[in-house]
Amino acid sequence: QLALDDTYTDSFGREREINEVRSKLRTHSVSLIGGRRIGKTSTLRRLYDHFQDENSPIVSYFLDCHLVKDYKSLFRRILRHWNVEIDPNADPAEFEDVVIQLASHHPNKKFVILMDEIDSLLEFDRRQPEYEWLFRTFRAVSNEQNCQFVFSGEKWLLASAYDPYSALFNFTERVRIKPLPPKVVYELVSQPFEKLNIWVEKAEDIIDAIYRVSAGHPAIVQMICQAMVEELSRNPLEAGLLQYQHLEIALDRQELQKEIIETIWGQMNLLAKLVTLVWREDQVFMTLDEIESALLALGIEYIDPKDLERTAEYLELYCFVRLHTGDKLELIPTTFPVIIDHLTNKKRLTQTVLNDYFKDLNENAA
Repeated sequence: QLALDDTYTDSFGREREINEVRSKLRTHSVSLIGGRRIGKTSTLRRLYDHFQDENSPIVSYFLDCHLVKDYKSLFRRILRHWNVEIDPNADPAEFEDVVIQLASHHPNKKFVILMDEIDSLLEFDRRQPEYEWLFRTFRAVSNEQNCQFVFSGEKWLLASAYDPYSALFNFTERVRIKPLPPKVVYELVSQPFEKLNIWVEKAEDIIDAIYRVSAGHPAIVQMICQAMVEELSRNPLEAGLLQYQHLEIALDRQELQKEIIETIWGQMNLLAKLVTLVWREDQVFMTLDEIESALLALGIEYIDPKDLERTAEYLELYCFVRLHTGDKLELIPTTFPVIIDHLTNKKRLTQTVLNDYFKDLNENAA
């Protein structure tokens, strides 16, 4: 049975982002922003490993915040992983004690705190009576204790970085984890196959097709390659030869199509999901005005221009579009409208998402 290493996409082609974060950390904390499974965690772990070098003037502490949804779970995790004394019931201001203890372990070094997937924690912090008490503490501690932070996250981190009322505004420098360019996707696909002694027939055509489906999203590239290898194992047309038919059969799998849709949708808001549903198969480019017209045709009476602009940013965040100058958006996974039409009853799905959108509007109005 042929199989790809599940970790082979980790931080592949992320040298730009890693170097950009390291450069910005000289003077600022950083918000590392990217969609679901785009490579944020592996990029942070690469940074962590770099700072573990005994010759590094900076020492780093890493905290996985996937399951951290409130202050208590944060301090419990810190107590477990960072070798500091802290009451799990501490209030956010006491995070300064954590930093003082960490600094005492490394008196001659600066240090950076890497916090992965902080969206849920940030959302919780924003809902409290003391608005963003924890993240305001992070900001104060950074200023007073000479430490920097790298936060990774998705839509809440993106929204806060642009919000002038947020503690993150002008505190962190933004670094976006973007889709991989075609050249890097080519290497990402070809290298594992070479290790498995698999020759790819008409490799450029196959990899170009993979790029059109994946938009350069590394996790989707990996899903497709794994499905192709499984098809080769089951249906070898010639020993060790991967052909275009294997790709076609793999892409026809409903479970793969579903994974692709779920990965691209990620944490998109409902308005962004509606945009993906109204995007026609024969369109590569749409302007914000064209998108607004398509949404109004669904029965939405009014869309705030700021909401539409923010939605365009979410669509870029989740690798659905590339933003151009002006208000033009370019569809990157050009086969997405075909996949969603093939896998679902598109009209029914659109109505379901639309109903949820109207429900949210009514609840917010109330």
